[in-house]
Amino acid sequence: MREIRAPFLRHRGRLGVCVALCLAICLATATAAAAPRIVAVGDVHGDVAAFEKILVEAGVLEATGAWVGGETVLVQVGDLIDRGPSMRGTLDFVMELEQTAAKNGGRVVSLLGNHEVMNMTGDLRYVAAANYAEFADAGSEKRRADAWLQVRDLRKRRARPGQPEPSSGPEEREAWLEKHPPGFLEHREAFGPGGRYGRWLRARPAHFLARGTAFLHGGLSPTLAGTSLEEIDRRVHEDLATFDTDKELFVSEGLILPFFDLPETTRAVHEELQALTAAETASRAAAEQAGRRYTTPARDAQRREIYERFLDWGNWTINSADGPLWFRGFSQWSDAEGDAEMPRLLSAAGIEHFVVGHTVQEDGRIRVRFGGAVFLIDTGMLASYVPGGRGSALEIAGGTVSAIYGGEPRQVIWQSPRPAASAPHARVFLGPDGKPLPFANDDELLEFLREAKVVDVQVLGEGITRPRRLTLERNGVRARALFRNVRTEEPVVKLPGGQREFHFRDFYGFEPAAYRLGLLLGVDNIPPATLRLLGSEPGSVQVWIEKATTEQRRREAKSEPPGSVDWQRQHQMMVVWDALIGNTDRNQGNYLWTPSWQLWMIDHTRSFGRRVDLRGAQNIVWCERGFWEKLRTVGDAQIIASVNDGLRPAEISSLLERRRKLVDLIDGLIRERGEGAVLFTWPR
Repeated sequence: MREIRAPFLRHRGRLGVCVALCLAICLATATAAAAPRIVAVGDVHGDVAAFEKILVEAGVLEATGAWVGGETVLVQVGDLIDRGPSMRGTLDFVMELEQTAAKNGGRVVSLLGNHEVMNMTGDLRYVAAANYAEFADAGSEKRRADAWLQVRDLRKRRARPGQPEPSSGPEEREAWLEKHPPGFLEHREAFGPGGRYGRWLRARPAHFLARGTAFLHGGLSPTLAGTSLEEIDRRVHEDLATFDTDKELFVSEGLILPFFDLPETTRAVHEELQALTAAETASRAAAEQAGRRYTTPARDAQRREIYERFLDWGNWTINSADGPLWFRGFSQWSDAEGDAEMPRLLSAAGIEHFVVGHTVQEDGRIRVRFGGAVFLIDTGMLASYVPGGRGSALEIAGGTVSAIYGGEPRQVIWQSPRPAASAPHARVFLGPDGKPLPFANDDELLEFLREAKVVDVQVLGEGITRPRRLTLERNGVRARALFRNVRTEEPVVKLPGGQREFHFRDFYGFEPAAYRLGLLLGVDNIPPATLRLLGSEPGSVQVWIEKATTEQRRREAKSEPPGSVDWQRQHQMMVVWDALIGNTDRNQGNYLWTPSWQLWMIDHTRSFGRRVDLRGAQNIVWCERGFWEKLRTVGDAQIIASVNDGLRPAEISSLLERRRKLVDLIDGLIRERGEGAVLFTWPR
């Protein structure tokens, strides 16, 4: 090595600069390619022993507690405390782990959960008796005795004129002491703005972003979809600062004592607001009786505003059911609800995945939802509280996501899609034997579908229209196809959603019309379809997509795709397409997935109605660039020519109007959010 290095060091010219630059680029590339793995852990709830155990299992710690994770980023998504046996011990463990990881090249990110905020604000419903005992010391009893005297004196001072003085005898004293056990006062101080844990927790974030993934405690509600994660985080900390300021004010006004919990504080503020209202009413009445105009003093108006805002506690970001700390939709939504909402949420946040805790998964296993868009990682680590619960960790390493449980090998639960598998426009049609059909183009395939001999007919029990599957053969080539002959008309029908559809048609001719319109606009995941006779029976015939499964069966099998973004974009383009053609019957039985996770749309016999509103327009947030360019540039005459033999004039007019509305909708999204946030290109 010395023989190579010495000449290089002696050379100070252009070669040395080039070599150094190349070396820097190589090092940067290697660093980017080897991004540190991420290990995420859900709700701990005071079970520090189980927490340590799963970190050992994940290769973050040695059994001795030493950090062996290297550059690993450990993300704990909140709810370290409450319910479990060790509150103080868990917090001390994580605070020390932060320092240890940093010294060894790693990182610990501890997020705020609803239980951390509850302890800071005095909502102590889930603090176990053993938790208070962790904070008790030799001086606790004297502090409690002194605190009771302060409470007694405050009650006397706050007594309203004309009311009996509050009782403060031995019974009241014992009742108060029972509700405020040893360690209570020390706990309240420790979680205050100046306390050891209060200071640390107030500096913790409510979200963490890394490698296209957002980590939160609860999730992102659709009500906040237009708000950035950074802004939501700011609101959380603004709420905490407002609470601290309000409480300091209430103490200075003599409404509460510094150690009051949230119910005690709320009760005192409510009583003060009632007294303020009563005094204002009396003053207003006296002024009116004296013929004077009454104006509320500025100080009273300000106090009222503060009190009313404080009492609106349920709508604060840190306490709202739709806030990032309490939201449970990712776990509670149906598949259909999540598939509809997730594109908007991912797009708004600029990410590919969410990782959240907060809601215990019943089977004690990490759950993947909505095509890998969401990972639910609260598996009930506090097993003494959650029957069947256990510790777990989510590992993100490269493009692979794995679940880690105690005593089990790592289980891969999601993988980033390979480029070839993520391109939804590959058009390969297979025969019953699984081999590619020997047609050079769609025209050859369509001719085969029209002319080949029918050698087998199977009636399918699926769907309202009772389609039949044909096996066709010509010149030694066999292929299967779907035959539909539905042809019904009604002046008005009631759709499953309750809406009425006028001039309703369910018509087999709409299937080839949808196929031809799709090709015109660059939508090539509608299987080729044409008209033909089955005996003397007219209908449409569509090539059968071999080895595919319906969305319904995919869900029943709990099969998850490898790529959440590609999955969501294919779903999104189906929503866009159905809005354009006015499809009233998109359901889990009429779109298919191939083994490579390509989506195919079938059954368009209930499309092309006369309504001009865009169904599902509120769920459109993305559009494929090629489709968008054709949608707004293809002439009306070309559209008419593609569907003319299947649609009636009124249906064509409605299609053209929906086209214009869809162009306006997407154009508005681009103006509002920017082209890069709305348009995408399929990976090739």
